[in-house]
Amino acid sequence: MPTPSQPVPLNTPTGLAGQLRGVRRTVLQSVLSVLSKAGNSDEKKLEAVREEVLRALDACGPFAADIRMRVRHCTDLEDMWYLRPQLNSVLQGALGEEMATAAMQRITALFVGAGFPVPGGGPPRRR
Repeated sequence: MPTPSQPVPLNTPTGLAGQLRGVRRTVLQSVLSVLSKAGNSDEKKLEAVREEVLRALDACGPFAADIRMRVRHCTDLEDMWYLRPQLNSVLQGALGEEMATAAMQRITALFVGAGFPVPGGGPPRRR
């Protein structure tokens, strides 16, 4: 700490300003930590959904090439969520209604807790 005869450098926070800067840094680090963990969770959920969708599409053969490519290139859960109607159509065309419904129920269940309007999944998140 500088003595009264020494000037305080301009870039050194003192008193309340210094304490607030430390608090801001701590809060920012906490927020970034929470966001990175949420991102990891969404990435893991996306990969789980992708694997299940591709597993269902494997039974469809070459009939599903277009949607298989779209599933592989989805970058987030929301993209994958909005592919479900097309996926359902492809599955019904290739597997029949009963098997398609069972596959779609397994896939839709993977979205629970991600903020989508899934039965039992809680309220939808707002964007």
